Order: sequence, then C-alpha cells, then structure tokens
Amino acid sequence: MGAREVLTTIHGWMSGLRRAVMMNRLKAGVLAALAGFLFVSILILLVESIGHLSGGARAVLLAVWVLSLLCALGLGIVWPILRYTVFAPDDKKLAREYASRMQSIRDLVLNALQLLERVEGANREGYSSDLILEAGREVAEDLKPLDPHTLPDRKRVRDSGRAALVIGGLAVVLLLIFRGSLLSAGERVMKPGQDFEPPAPFSLSIQPGNVRLVRGDSLIVNVTASGEAPVSIVLERLEKGKNASEPIEIKGEAGGYRYTYRGITSSFTYWAHEGRVKSETCEAQVQELPGVRFLSVRLTPPAYTGLSEQVLEENVGDVAAVTGTHAKLSLSATKSLKDAKIEFLKPEFVGTDSEQVRASRNLTLDGSRASTEFTIDESGYYRLQLTDQEGLTNRDAILYRITARPDEPPLISLVEPSHDLDIAAGVSVPVVAEAVDDFGFTRMALRYYRTTAFEAAEAQNDESQYKSQQISMRVVEAGKAFSEMLWDMTPLDLLPEDQVSFFVEVWDNDAIHGPKRARTETRLLRFPSMSEIFEKQEEAAQTREITLQDLLNESEAIREKVDEAVEEFKSNPEMSWERKKEIEQLMEKQRAMNEMLNQISDAMEKAAQQMQQRSMFSPQVMEKIKQLQDLVKEVITPEMRKALEEMAAAMKQPSEEEMRRAMENFQNTQQMFEQALDQTLNMLKQLKMAKKLDELTRRLDELGRRQEQLNEGLDKKSPENASKNAQDQQKLSEEMKKIEQEAKKLSEEMQKENSKGAPDMKKLEEEMQQEQLSQQMKQNSESMNMNQNQSAKKKGRQMRRRMSEMASAMQNVRQQMETDQNAEVLQKLERSRDQLLDISMRQEKLWKESEKLEAGSPQMTQAAEEQENLKQAVNRINEDLRNIARESLFVTPQLMASVHQTLRQMQSACNAAQERDPRTASHYRRQAFGALNNALKESQQACSSCKNSCNKPNPNSMCNKAGQMAQQQAKLNNQTQNMMSQCQNPGSLSMGEQASMQRMAVEQQGLAKSAKELAQEAQASQQSLGRLEDVAKDMEEVAKDLANRNISERTLQKQEHIESRLLDFQRATREREFSPKRQATTGVDIVRASPNPLPNKPGKDQLREDLLRALDAKYTPDYEQLIRAYFDALSKWK
Repeated sequence: MGAREVLTTIHGWMSGLRRAVMMNRLKAGVLAALAGFLFVSILILLVESIGHLSGGARAVLLAVWVLSLLCALGLGIVWPILRYTVFAPDDKKLAREYASRMQSIRDLVLNALQLLERVEGANREGYSSDLILEAGREVAEDLKPLDPHTLPDRKRVRDSGRAALVIGGLAVVLLLIFRGSLLSAGERVMKPGQDFEPPAPFSLSIQPGNVRLVRGDSLIVNVTASGEAPVSIVLERLEKGKNASEPIEIKGEAGGYRYTYRGITSSFTYWAHEGRVKSETCEAQVQELPGVRFLSVRLTPPAYTGLSEQVLEENVGDVAAVTGTHAKLSLSATKSLKDAKIEFLKPEFVGTDSEQVRASRNLTLDGSRASTEFTIDESGYYRLQLTDQEGLTNRDAILYRITARPDEPPLISLVEPSHDLDIAAGVSVPVVAEAVDDFGFTRMALRYYRTTAFEAAEAQNDESQYKSQQISMRVVEAGKAFSEMLWDMTPLDLLPEDQVSFFVEVWDNDAIHGPKRARTETRLLRFPSMSEIFEKQEEAAQTREITLQDLLNESEAIREKVDEAVEEFKSNPEMSWERKKEIEQLMEKQRAMNEMLNQISDAMEKAAQQMQQRSMFSPQVMEKIKQLQDLVKEVITPEMRKALEEMAAAMKQPSEEEMRRAMENFQNTQQMFEQALDQTLNMLKQLKMAKKLDELTRRLDELGRRQEQLNEGLDKKSPENASKNAQDQQKLSEEMKKIEQEAKKLSEEMQKENSKGAPDMKKLEEEMQQEQLSQQMKQNSESMNMNQNQSAKKKGRQMRRRMSEMASAMQNVRQQMETDQNAEVLQKLERSRDQLLDISMRQEKLWKESEKLEAGSPQMTQAAEEQENLKQAVNRINEDLRNIARESLFVTPQLMASVHQTLRQMQSACNAAQERDPRTASHYRRQAFGALNNALKESQQACSSCKNSCNKPNPNSMCNKAGQMAQQQAKLNNQTQNMMSQCQNPGSLSMGEQASMQRMAVEQQGLAKSAKELAQEAQASQQSLGRLEDVAKDMEEVAKDLANRNISERTLQKQEHIESRLLDFQRATREREFSPKRQATTGVDIVRASPNPLPNKPGKDQLREDLLRALDAKYTPDYEQLIRAYFDALSKWK
C-alpha cells in the first residue's frame, strides 16, 4: 500500500466520523428544537386559554410562536447540517477533538496525517518515507475495526430526548384534559384578526352517535355536559324530509341527560345544545324490516265432525280447531320477499331463553305474498319468519297460538238400572243408557257375562269373556244419544244365585285416530236364591203384621174411649173442655192410623208387584194377596173420612143433635175400622201357610234345577273339578236340610191351627224326614270328592226326580187345602145368606103391618117384640159373618157395612116403638128392610165368588201326569241298565229275559203314547214347554231298541235325556202356573159334548138367586109383594 492509498483510507474513516458526529448533533438539535417549540406552544396556548387576549396580543403571541418555530428549525436542524457540511472541520481538527475517544491510537491518527502529508519530501527533509508509510499503514490497519458511529457523545441526544419526552407528555396530558379549551385557544392565536366570543363554561357530547335502527325501534340518547353543567339542555330532532326540528327540553343530574325516542318510523338527525354550546350532529338511519300486512286463515274440519268450514277474521292468526283440521294460511308482506317459512314451536319452551322449533316449512312465495297449508295435530305456537330481498329478516315475530281440541272420547252412563238389582229369571230388565260425544257415534253394544252359582266370581273381571249384543241408539241432539231396551232375561235361562254382570259400551266416529270406546260402570243383576227371596219377603210381611197388630190395639183403645164419650154425652149433653180435647186427640190418632194404613197399603202393593214379577206364589195365593191389599185399602172407608169431618164440624158448632149424630157415626165407623183390621190380621196369618207351601214348592224346584246343573258338570273329570263339585253338592245338601226343617215347622204349625191341609202336610213331611235327601246329598258329595262321577250322577238324577215329586206334592197340599177351606166357607156363607133372606121376608111383613098401626094400638107391643127378635137374629148373623171374615176374604167390608146399617135401622125402629111413635118406627123398619136387601145382594155375591173359586179346575193335572211319567221312565231306565250286560250277546238271553225286554218295549211305547197325548194337551192350553214331541220320538226309538234287543250306550243316554225332559216339563209347567204372564190366543172351535138339559124342577139355590135378581130390579112395593108370593109358592112346589 502506497502513501496515497494509506492517506485515502484514513481520510475515508474520518469522513465517516464526521457524518456520525453530524447525525448525532442533528438528533440532539431536532429533539431540543421540538422540546423548545412544544414548550413555547404550551405557554402560548395556556396564556391565551387563561387570558383570552385581544387581537393585538394574540398577534404578538402568534409572532412569538412563529419565531420560536423558526429558531427551533434553524438551531435544531439547519445549523447542525451546515456545521458539518459547509463549515465542516478538517480531518486534523476532527482527529484532535476525538483523539481522546480512540484509546488504542489516541494521537496516531493526527500524527499519521501530518507525516503522510510530508511523505513525498521526507527524503529531502531527512525522514524515511518507508517508515512514514509503515506508520501510516499501521494507523490505517488500527482504524479498520473501529466504528466511527460509536465515537460521538450521545449524552446530548439523551438529554434532548428526555426534555422532548417530558414536554411532549405534558402537552398530551394538557390536551386530554383541556382539549377543547386548548384547541379553541390555538384557533384564536392562529386568527388574531378575528374576534372570538368568550368560551362557554361547559361542552356537550352526545351518544350513541350515528346509528342504524329498525322501524319501530326505540333510541336512547345520552348527553354528557363537561364543565359547569347546565340544569337542562335541548335535544333537537330533524326527520328526513322535514324542515322543522322537534326540540325537547331535558333536565339532568350530575351533567348527564337521557331521553328515549320510541316507535321510530323514519330517519332523522339529532343533536343537543344549550345556549351557544352545541354538541355534534348525529344521524339515525331507519330501516324497514319485512312484516305481515295481511293475514288470512281458512279452517276445514274433518268431514266426520260435520262442522262447516271457517275463515278467521282478518289478521287473526290464533287457531282453535279440532285435531285433524286442515288449515290454509295466506299472507301479504310489507316488502317483496326472498324467503318465508312457518315455524312450529314446542309450547313448553315458549317464553324462555331456550325456545325450540319442533317443525318448520317454507311458504310458497309470489312477490310480497306467501301461503302454506298444514294439518292441526297438536297444540302449540307458530310464527312467521320473513326475509326481504335485501336479506333483512323480521324480528320479534308474533307468536300465534294453536289450540288443538282433541276429539274427546265419548262418555256414557247407565240411567237404568241405577244400581245393582236382584231380578227374577224371566223378567225383562229396562236398560237405559245415555251417551255424549263431541261429534257423534258409530255403534253401541251391550256386553254381559253370566256367572253361575258354581263358577268363581273372579271370572266376571275378564272382559274378553263377555258376550256382545248390538243395541240401537237414538240421537236426540247433536252429540247426544239415547238407548232404551227391555232386556229379556229368559234366553239366559238363569238359575238361582246366578249373576249377570253387564255394561254398555259405545264408540265415537273419530275418523282420524280411529273410533274411541267408552263404557259404563259394571252393573250386577243377581238372581237370588228362593230362600233369600222368601226370607226378605217374610221379614217384610212380619213387620207389616206387627204394625197392623199395633194399629188394632190402638184402635181398640180408641173405640173404648169413644164408647165412654158417647155414653157420657147421652147422660150429659154438656161436653166439658177436657172431654172435647180428648175427642180431638182421638180424632188425631185416628187420622194418624189412617195415614199409617195408607203407607202399609202402598208397601203391600209394591211387595205384591215384586212377588208377581218374581213369580213367587201361585195365582191363587197372589189373588188372595191382592184381595188382602184391597181390604187394607178399604179399611179407610169414605164413611170414616166423612165421620171425622162431621165430628170436626160439630166440635166447632156445638149443636146437641149434630154432636150426637156425629159421635154415633164416629163410633160406628170406628167399630167397622176395628173389625176390618181384625179381619186383615187373621187373613194374614192364614195366608202365611199357603205362602209357605208355595215357597217350599219354588225352593224345591230351584234346588232341582241346581242339582241338574251340577249333574251335567260331572262329565269333566279332574281333581280340581271333583273338589269343586263336592263343595257345590254340600251347599245343596245344606239348602235341602233347611227345606226339611221348614217343612217340619210348617207341618207342626198347620197341626196346631187345625188347618185343612194338615194331614196331607204331615204325611209329606214324614216322607221327607224318612228319605233324608239332605243326607243323601252329603253322601253324594263324598262320592264326587272321590271322583266317582257316574255313580254320583246317577244318584243326582234320582234326587232331582224326588225333589220334583216333593214340589208337586207340596203344591197339591196347598191346592187341596184351599179347596177344603173354600168349601167350608161357602157352606157358612150360604147358611148366613138363607138366614138373611128369611129375616128380610119377616122384616118386610113387619114393615107392611106396622104402617097401619096407631099410637094406642095394642099390636104396637107385638110389633116391637118382633122387631127386637129380628134385630137379635141379624146380630147373630153379624157375629157369624165376623167369624167367617176371620177365615176368608169373601166377606167384604160392603157386606159387613150393610149388616151394620141394618142393625142401626132396627135399633132406631125399636127406640121409636118404645116411644109409641108408629110412623117413625115404620120409617126405620122400611130402612132396615132396604139395608137387608143390600146385605142379601152382597152375601149372594160372596157366595158366587166362593163357588167360582171352588169350581176352578186343578192346574196341576199336566204337572202330575209328567211327574208320574218321569217315575215310570226312571224305573224303566234302571231295568234297561240292568239288562245291558246280557244284551252284549243276544243269543245268550233266556226266554224270561227276552220276555222282559218285550214287556219293557211295550211299556216304553205306552209312555211314548202318553207323551204325545200330554203334548196335545199342552198345545191346547198354548204351552210349548218341554218339547214333548221330541221326547215322544226318542221314546219310540228306545222302544225299537228294546224290541230288537239292541241296547247300547246311546239307548241309555236317550233314556236319561227322556227322564230329564219330563222333569223339565213338570217344573216348567209348575213355574208357568206361578208366572203372571199369559199369552193371548186366537179362538178355535172346540168339539165337545153338550151339557145335560135343565131339570124340570128348579133348585132351591136357583130360586134364591132369581128372587134376589127380581128384588134388585126396584119394583114398586105391590109388585115386590107379588114377586115374593110367587117365589114362595115355587119353593113349596113339589
């Protein structure tokens, strides 16, 4: 490297140092200039802010501000640049200044520069150029690793930077705090020639500034006052398209002001001001979201409901309709639509933050119109989401309610029967059901299940076991149906203790989800056993009997007091206050007794209806019950009511004659009342025996049916059935034991009362005690328990046949007892009638003769004696009739009333005769004669009724014939069963056995002939019971088998069936006799023999009847006398 290259290297390094020093000085200058200018600016602004100087002062401040800026620029930027460019120091001076910073070379740079300048003349001056070059090279090499930029002192830069930073921070703080004031001061300084008002003591800022709103939204405007806040400010609003703003004064607190614009519909600008202080102006732009302008909903209910189509009112979206209704929705929006859909929300989440959409569907679009269709299947809510062409979606869509009214299941109730009933076997039960539904019904059915006495009651809980019977229904109005039917129990062939559980069910016409079913509560129809029925009836009858006995005792007490009052009145017509009160009490007691009798009569009528419905007693017994019921009704006679009224009137108007007559009438009617009660009680006691005989008959029939039912169930062989059959047989044994005991008790009672049927009943009771059917049933129960069904079945058939025979015998006892009783009563009645006829003729004669007597005639005494004799005779007849009335109902209250009237008139005639008043005596004798004629007519009617009852045919003839045939068939069945083993090999039969079989065939053929005759007799009486024609055919087939010696199991089965059918016919015939139902028949010509010719001589009874009919024609006295003479002559004719 030469001297020049070394010198260039050193100069280049020094140039870098010069630039580094210049940049260092420039940075320090700029920062210092910035700090100075900021400081001056702050001072100027603060001075102006505080002082609000005039224009001249502001001009001076502006000049100072400009001058400070120029100084800062000159000293801080221009001079440092000029200092190291134009007026830059040379390398030597620069090296000298910074030699102290170069520790390794220090003054070597300066020395090198000085030596290298002399290198060319070194040799001349005595220096070595090579040494100079070498020294220069070493300096150049030492400068290479040194960075000239690190040599300048940076302290000035740092100091200037700190000053600039502090002053700049101060300026920023002041600007943040006094931004408005400083900016205003700066503006005023910059415009010294312009006049400025003094600054306001506060400034206003407004929020939220520029906003975008949706039509209908609200905008909350907040205004804040900085400085001395005013009490109120003015908020201005200028709507788009309007020239005038809307000012609103707002009062605030602590420099804060708030106002809310509601229901914004158009864009506007707004600002706040107070005096000359004004906030910035802000803009609120209003956007219109799509919305529903018009909404229409059309509802089409399901066709099965019968409801008409419905269009809801305009803009009504809430839907209430039956499930399955088809809804068509159409709408018109406020804007053209890009998209629209309907959203169905889950109702349980509506109104919460977690709303859930269960389904949605898009609407069909047509510009601003949209439509859709949907089916209402459940309740909930829906809303319409609309999106316009700009992508804006409506918000806070209206929630419309959907109320899906379900097709409710129908309701049905049983109107009749309203509770469980005890019924008879063949009755018709009225079943009335009422059903209600929203829209209608499809069908109604009666479901029933029969539970027998030998079946578990739990079976009725299984509906699948119930039979169904369609029943008609009548729609009375929309949604309401009515069903009425008489349910005939006859086809069910109920047995005692059987139960029929039933209910009525109905289905509605729901075509959407299918018909829904509803049912009524279950009713129980129970056919009680005869023992239960008769026990209840007997308890009620005993209660009525006790009540009647109490009434009779009370009546006797009243009669005694009435008699005392009458005797006292005769001796002393002046009646005391105490006696009046006593009579009033007696009258009140009599009225109470009358009311009690009315209640007993109603109870008896109701009981009689129930007895007739249940066919508890035979028609003969029911006829007596009806007569007894009529008797109780007739106890309270019109005369009794009239006597009470007259007595009450006489007590108010104390006339001696009226009081006497009223008391006598009351006394007479009281006697009649007592006699009628006494007759009723005695007849009730007599009727108990006949009723008990009928009861035992029915219970034996019932027990026979249950035994037959048990026999039919013996074909099922299993340990379970064996045990159950044994238990059922034991129950029947216990029931039979009760019947035997009651039969014995009845026999003893009939013997005690010396009843007509007592011997026959005693004989029957002894037979029952001897046979001990209850013990046989108990033994049969043990056979069933051991599963010996064939033996038990055979024994059961024998017991059933014997029970049927006992029932027939029991019925015959009752029939014969009634016949004997009626015959005895008829004899007594005819005797009393004849006596009345004789007395009537004598009374007429006495009346005729007494008409001609004078007061002083000696014949007056004879006539009085005759009248007394006739009165005593009638009195004896009265006692006889009273005794007869205690035994029979043929003695009517009318007959007794006529006899009592006769006695009263005769007594009056006797009294008149004692007073020697022939005219009055004749009048009462004529009245007595008329009363006697009435008594004669009533007695004749009683005789006729009793005679008709005696001449009634025996209704048990067919029943007895069937029973005898059943006995013969049973005997023949036993013989056939014994012969069956020999018939397995016909060739081995002996001659005697063959003859026996032929005889058996003849007997069977004879029974078949008898069955045909019995069938013809039943058909003639309109009875189709038992199908005897089929029985006769079976008998003929059995007779052929016996004749052909071809006895098989089938033959034995037929014989058993024949016996069973005969017993069924016997029982059915007996039950039909008990049943109140009769069939109307068409008249037929009956060929029969004519009756015998009339006798030449009329009988005595016929003469009496003809005489009574003649007298009943009301001829004049002369003609009546001729008629009596004529009949008297006839009676003496021989």
